[in-house]
Amino acid sequence: METVGGDDPTAWALGVLRDRITQQPAYASELVDVLLAVGRDDQAWREAMHHRRWLGGPQWQTLLQRRAVTHPEEVIQPYRDLV
Repeated sequence: METVGGDDPTAWALGVLRDRITQQPAYASELVDVLLAVGRDDQAWREAMHHRRWLGGPQWQTLLQRRAVTHPEEVIQPYRDLV
């Protein structure tokens, strides 16, 4: 059993979400949110591209805005798709 203040639970939480996605892909939106929250933007982008249909509009826009800072060429087509 984990103790409060113990090791960072991020890896465990990501593993749980990835397992849940195999059974229910709708959990992809939660996975993307967690990845963004912990600063793993590249991983969030890859997951979002793989599970695009499970992301809501505001979440997708947030992801595009963050990705545009470091990889502007990769967001051109997704922005076009939104229009």
